[in-house]
Amino acid sequence: MDIYYDRSNNNAKELVLIFKKFGFDVPNLTEKLFLEENKIIRIGVPPLRLEVMNSISGVNFREIYDKRINIDIDGLIIPIIDLDSLLINKKASGRSKDLADIEELTKCRDTME
Repeated sequence: MDIYYDRSNNNAKELVLIFKKFGFDVPNLTEKLFLEENKIIRIGVPPLRLEVMNSISGVNFREIYDKRINIDIDGLIIPIIDLDSLLINKKASGRSKDLADIEELTKCRDTME
């Protein structure tokens, strides 16, 4: 699962508290870690890996925050990136897997319209 957050002092402080609450209290877990530009913090191993990042290709947090979609999973409201922003992100990343995802996501969108 990927988690994208806005890089700010308040969010960095909150993320440290959350990580510690869930048992990820390691010496280099500091607010500074979450404030580094283009930082990805990985926890776990595939397929159970969490990636927490403060930047993604092609879009920025402020641009996509207002367009987020909230989904309900067992009573927990989870904000996710909207499809158009996700497609921009995947195209900008240029990775072959992301480019293949664009084709599949576009097919899904076309069948929903």
